[in-house]
Amino acid sequence: MCNFPPGLPPAQVSLGRYDTLGALDHLAALDADTILPGHGPVLSMAIAAAVDEVRDRTR
Repeated sequence: MCNFPPGLPPAQVSLGRYDTLGALDHLAALDADTILPGHGPVLSMAIAAAVDEVRDRTR
């Protein structure tokens, strides 16, 4: 787990929950271990692990 957990954007700036959750499939397929979010600190973790954390919290 990272210090600043990955998450979904708030509903006010999202085009739709299902589109956002669907995009996670594309992100999880990337081979990356550093995530540079638009806001917040750099996340040093596999993107697939970050996607798993988001999915666990949104169930």
